[in-house]
Amino acid sequence: MSSEDLLQRSVRLLDDVVGSPSLYRSPRPNRHRSSLFSNTMLPLRHSDVREYALNTSITMSTSELENFYVDSTSTKLQNQRAIIRDMSDNLYQSFLDSMQTHSSSREVFTTIAEFVQNCNNILKLIRDTNSEQDVQWLELERNNWRLVQALYQNRLFPPNLDMMENSADRKDMDVDDFQLLSEKEIMQNFYKADPKINEYQLVVDWLEKNAADVLDTQRGPKLHHYMDNTVAWENTLHQLQNETVAYRSSRAIVNSLDPDAPLRESKPLHDLDMEDENRLLKQVWAEVRCGRISEAQKLCHHCGQSWRAATLEGWKLYHDPNYQNKLAITEKQPVEGNLHRDIWKLCAYQLSENIRAGTYARAVYGALCGNLDALLPACETWDDVLWAHTRVLVDQLVEQRIRNEGSRNYHSMPDSYWNRKLSMEDTFATLDSSGEPLVRQQARSRERVVQKLLILDQLPQLMSSMLQWAQEQDCSPQMLRFLAHLVLTLRLLGQPASQDIGDEIIKIYVKALMEKGEAEQVAYYTATLPGDDQVTLYAQFLQDIQHLALRKAALDAAEAVNLPVEAITQRVVENIRNEESAERMLPLELSGEVTEEDRRKISALEWVVLYPSQRAEAIWQTNALIRTFLALGKIQAARLAFNQIPPDSVSEVMSQYQVDDETASVYSAFLPTRVNAAIQEYFSHKAYLDAQEGFADWFEDYHHARPTEPPTPGPGATFTERVAHDHRLAAYHKELDRWRAAMEHQTKCVKKQLYNVLFMPDKGWLANSDSDNEDELRTNQMEALRTLCIPKIVLLLHTVLHSTGQYKEAIQLAEIVVDEQRLIYKVYSKQQMGELLSKIRESSLASLAQDKDPWGHPVVS
Repeated sequence: MSSEDLLQRSVRLLDDVVGSPSLYRSPRPNRHRSSLFSNTMLPLRHSDVREYALNTSITMSTSELENFYVDSTSTKLQNQRAIIRDMSDNLYQSFLDSMQTHSSSREVFTTIAEFVQNCNNILKLIRDTNSEQDVQWLELERNNWRLVQALYQNRLFPPNLDMMENSADRKDMDVDDFQLLSEKEIMQNFYKADPKINEYQLVVDWLEKNAADVLDTQRGPKLHHYMDNTVAWENTLHQLQNETVAYRSSRAIVNSLDPDAPLRESKPLHDLDMEDENRLLKQVWAEVRCGRISEAQKLCHHCGQSWRAATLEGWKLYHDPNYQNKLAITEKQPVEGNLHRDIWKLCAYQLSENIRAGTYARAVYGALCGNLDALLPACETWDDVLWAHTRVLVDQLVEQRIRNEGSRNYHSMPDSYWNRKLSMEDTFATLDSSGEPLVRQQARSRERVVQKLLILDQLPQLMSSMLQWAQEQDCSPQMLRFLAHLVLTLRLLGQPASQDIGDEIIKIYVKALMEKGEAEQVAYYTATLPGDDQVTLYAQFLQDIQHLALRKAALDAAEAVNLPVEAITQRVVENIRNEESAERMLPLELSGEVTEEDRRKISALEWVVLYPSQRAEAIWQTNALIRTFLALGKIQAARLAFNQIPPDSVSEVMSQYQVDDETASVYSAFLPTRVNAAIQEYFSHKAYLDAQEGFADWFEDYHHARPTEPPTPGPGATFTERVAHDHRLAAYHKELDRWRAAMEHQTKCVKKQLYNVLFMPDKGWLANSDSDNEDELRTNQMEALRTLCIPKIVLLLHTVLHSTGQYKEAIQLAEIVVDEQRLIYKVYSKQQMGELLSKIRESSLASLAQDKDPWGHPVVS
């Protein structure tokens, strides 16, 4: 790429930035012709950029220049995409606000109107980004909402059949009172009597409104930039009036200037007039396509073709209000329409059949007289073709009704006008198999399929297609938003649509919203689902929220839309707790390290602690997590989980069931079985954790806190050294006495804590598994923990007793284990029992060493 090419490229880049037009044409010979652009409209020219580059002595190499423009364009596109994405994301909240503000079926059309306005608001913001793709999908969505509003207002509230003045109602009237219906009245009664023709017309109006919005927002030069209140065909006139002209046409032109001259003489206009003529006809066609006939007429007047504006008037239905007014007429009312409309329509049809008239001229008159063959060559898009078919369909139906019920004889239309039998089903089949690649491609797009099925009122097929799209990988979140809101809108409209399919679409949309993390949005749309789905989805959303403030905000959002908060928080804890299978499989090798996953599970307990009314459930869920940690030997993690429960939780549960302090000792009779079992297990875990921590503290103090006796001085020690030793020895004995006193007290405490586990009331430690006979997992876990933990507690108690010289009590542990009331021995395996007996044997031998019997009793001499 040369430097000159790069310079030209820089100009194009600057043109994109400043939006300056780059359209030029040769000057016109007519001195009254205005220039295309003034200097102020063209702020930067190629020569300006070239001169600036030379004057500033740019010395960048070719590769550097190329990289500069590539980087600049890339950065610009990235920023543009970010802006569009941020603006488009506002639609999620805007649509939510509309749904919340107008949530009842009576306000559904207000809701749809706000959907349209929401799309328009974003469209106004992103049009300046020059991103055609982003504008198109939003325009299509806006158009879809317009279609829903138009169709269902007509379907649910069709026009009233009030006092239709047709000829059948007047058979018994007097001759003096009998009045014939005008063409306009016949048409109006037809629209009232037949909702289908009214719906077809609504489709035409909808397509015209969409086209008008696109036309009004298009950039580029307008028609008045080329022609400004001039006479028609000014260059042709100039050449006919002057033998020598500076700019003669390249071909022989017409000899006269009447409107039919080009067709009659088979000669063209001046080249520049032909260019203007084509431009005018294309613009007139665009206005007719938008349904703005009056605007098309204004363009014709503006360009000096008032005769053409008059030809666009002849299609109007005739109506004389003076025949209808039975009251005293003070002044004559103006007549509407064209009395000889049938003659005009026949002429317009013949003109639209004339190939020499040109594509856009034929299309203009074909649209007004119902000639589909003349319309289709000017149609470029799916919308254009649908509009052409539907407009001709309406024209045929109205014309047939007028000719059947009218009071006068009409000139016959050509057979080709009546031979084409149109229907909406055939129209869409034609669109799907169109020979134009663009039309066929657009017919397969999701937005057009939605429009087709809405117009055909095929809701079951529409719902199935929507679910299929929602499940596809390339379905964008914005498309999911539209599909979900369409489902909700159809429900508000009371339309029979598959509930299950609609729920699936909303669930997919909710999952997309979860990735955005907007709790209010997730909560609202989750609330539109059945109860089980509400719990499952919102619990899934809450699982990934870690910060306490965000958790409270998410729960507030759930409460605002009446989600079952307690069931959801319970599910959250269960989901997080069951993410791994450690709870179901007790490992052989235990590790006491607290991992990040453990902390996440512990933190999840906050969900069920936030509500006082859920304290019983909080205790239940905490017990389940503690069982998992105890099975893994994670005493510290179990304590962290236990500490998540507020200390007043048991009292709170008691007060909820109106159990006072006097009856607390027999609370089991006043509490539900599950709650009672949870509280008993809670106290079992408390006893075990206290015992474990008490022993750990005792073991640390017994083995590491004992004072160390100072070393004895050697034989050669001086008097000063011996005196210093005596002082150290005295201090040692004092510290030793204090340590022994503290250990004696600590030993009593830890013994009590360990005995509390062994002497748990009722059936024993973790033996109350009758809370729910169907909870087999919990029962198995508790039995496994008894087998794992109780022998440990016995060994820890023996260690304390044996280490402190309480051999008699240590030996008596055997009696506690084999006691038939507590049945502790049943949790022992042969290996565990052998280990216990070995420890008791050591205590028995130590007792014998103290001149006592093997059971620790003094020997009577």
